[in-house]
Amino acid sequence: TPLRHVGAASMAAVLTLGACVAYRSGQCNLSPPAGGGGSGSGSAPHLHPRNDDNWVDYLTYVPGSLGDFLAAFPIFVSCFICHYNVPPVHNELRNPTPDRADRAVRTTVWSSTLFYLLMGFAGSMYGNCTPDGRVSGNVLLDFDEDDPLLLLGRTALAMTVTLAFPMLVIPPRDIALRCAAAFVAGGGGR
Repeated sequence: TPLRHVGAASMAAVLTLGACVAYRSGQCNLSPPAGGGGSGSGSAPHLHPRNDDNWVDYLTYVPGSLGDFLAAFPIFVSCFICHYNVPPVHNELRNPTPDRADRAVRTTVWSSTLFYLLMGFAGSMYGNCTPDGRVSGNVLLDFDEDDPLLLLGRTALAMTVTLAFPMLVIPPRDIALRCAAAFVAGGGGR
């Protein structure tokens, strides 16, 4: 299909963004403090000084309030909104057995779950590097605007959103066109 490489390019772009965030978070949390006399976070460009050495305090295991949960819930739901792509994927398999389709779905869901857990961890750890000790709803806003590494990450995010558009629009469009064709062919328009 014409879109066969779009998914791979989009995934590579998301992995690039995640790697940029994880790298900056690790760089900040694992480098010596700015006053430590070494090449700490104070001398590294685009790196905020750490608030303290106990970075575990910045982990967020559960939402702090019902409002936080309701704000985060759509993100969790949208991570796995691929159910309408299962029949086309099943049809595209070389040997479309139920076991192969099940393995493809399981691999996809578990890999995306692991990715979101790792990125959530790296993003929340960056709270140790922000001036107020908290990560904003959009972690990219906590990084310097002129950080070249995060510019790469932001560009990758823009590419992901652009590449995801056909993946989200074409399957529902095909379903609507098939329904309309079946409706007209069945004489439902009389």
